Amino acid sequence: MRYRFGRPGNVELEYPTAKNFTPSSFEYFHYFRPNEDRSSLHFDTGAAEYTIFTDSEVAKKTAGVSVKVKATGRIQSLRCAGAAQANWYEVEGKVECADEPMNTCQ
Repeated sequence: MRYRFGRPGNVELEYPTAKNFTPSSFEYFHYFRPNEDRSSLHFDTGAAEYTIFTDSEVAKKTAGVSVKVKATGRIQSLRCAGAAQANWYEVEGKVECADEPMNTCQ
């Protein structure tokens, strides 16, 4: 599994780099109850923490990536401009589950 950010032919960030992927490279979070479904994938590059997310509530759906720069504590979120294609079922069981309350990850 890899996270890549940038444009085709101009990748600005790739995580993990090279072939050093392990299941602990990412943490997965999933929370579900009627009318609410939240999933996220978290990773830490050393300089920043990244969270890729989808949140669905009754009629409101959001998706994107949130980045926290460790040196400043600044958080920047980028929302998807259109409908996100999220296949979270492909992630579950392949990376570690985040140690967070209410995580239904298995």
